[in-house]
Amino acid sequence: MKWAFNEMAKGVYSASQIMDMMNMREGKTVKVSAFLAGLRNTAYCGKIYVEQYNDEEAHFVPSIHEPLISEELFEKVQNIMDGNANLARPNVKILSDDNLPLRGFLVCPECGHLITGSASTGYSKKYYYYHCQSPCGYRYKAEIINNKFLELLQALEMRESIKKYLRKVLKQNFEKFIDNPQHQRKKILMEIDGLNNRLKSARNKLLEEIIDNEDYLEIKTDCKDKIEKLESNLTKVKDKNKIDFPKLLDHALSNVVDLAKVFSSGDITLKRQIISSIFPEKLEFFENHYRTMRPNVLLSYIYQINNDLRAKKNRKNSELSPLSGLVPITEELSKYLVEDLERISKLSGTNL
Repeated sequence: MKWAFNEMAKGVYSASQIMDMMNMREGKTVKVSAFLAGLRNTAYCGKIYVEQYNDEEAHFVPSIHEPLISEELFEKVQNIMDGNANLARPNVKILSDDNLPLRGFLVCPECGHLITGSASTGYSKKYYYYHCQSPCGYRYKAEIINNKFLELLQALEMRESIKKYLRKVLKQNFEKFIDNPQHQRKKILMEIDGLNNRLKSARNKLLEEIIDNEDYLEIKTDCKDKIEKLESNLTKVKDKNKIDFPKLLDHALSNVVDLAKVFSSGDITLKRQIISSIFPEKLEFFENHYRTMRPNVLLSYIYQINNDLRAKKNRKNSELSPLSGLVPITEELSKYLVEDLERISKLSGTNL
């Protein structure tokens, strides 16, 4: 894990990419949930979390074992994972080829491993392919995958009237959501109380020998990780009120316009910046189309609008009528929307 922490601190690769590389290096099959939990585990920097007991508040104590990494390195990785670090990602040469802009952003639909790419030399020219290095043998022509990605970007084109209405709908929904931060805090605090009660129950069962020490430690680690995440969310609830959402939304929408054209004419660095900015998770190319574990919230709204307009193009209703059915922003969508807007806004180099 020390190697993984060092790689995460560089800000070059995503957590899932580092996990895949670590699995290949060490011949392991660590799952994403376990890997992310490991990156959050304070034991690696020599701190052990002690839950609240009777009148004693929850706190951290120094571990008896030698820390694997420094506290400074641990905190740097936490900031990167929380999206608080503004790192200038260097151009990674091994992943940068004009004919393979999606290398490193695709996962194999057969086995789930990260896909690489390479060229095969023919009689008169080179032929490029995206392929998996695992025994599954997945292989696909780069030209087809690249062209389909360009079609994906072209589907984001918007008329100015649609852009204005989308801005209005998203702004109204977001403001309704952040107007009641106390409801969010109450919900999070209730979840934390529930996890503390679960820990207390597990501790009693351990003392009564209903469960063994291994089961208790598993419950303890799971609850601790969830509590830390919820406590972090409490801070983010406050921070949402400080976001200049209209400004953030304007910058993001401006960057989405003519995105396909900018992508086509840009160099490899810009292309990879666009891909990483508009898709928060890895892409999978399956049966001649793309799919992702979590699509960009803003792009999902644009797709919904454009699809509705195409389906109703023969009707005489107002061109804005299809937008009336836009899904309201929920707590989860609100969190992701801000993250996605910030990511897209940085395409123009704007520091918001």
